[in-house]
Amino acid sequence: MLKHIIVVYYSWSGNTAKAAREIAAQAHVSPIELTVADDTFSADMYATATIAQHQIETRCPN
Repeated sequence: MLKHIIVVYYSWSGNTAKAAREIAAQAHVSPIELTVADDTFSADMYATATIAQHQIETRCPN
């Protein structure tokens, strides 16, 4: 059976990038990084977490 593998990631702090690169290496594929505008997320991880929690609770992207 032919399998297709894609590793796509977004990493705010670099931790997810490291994990994605390792997974991609094990799968013998090149990872694809999603990028966002520099001002999309706060540099304060707690502020970003608060925004994410609000989005999850309200199912609203803003």
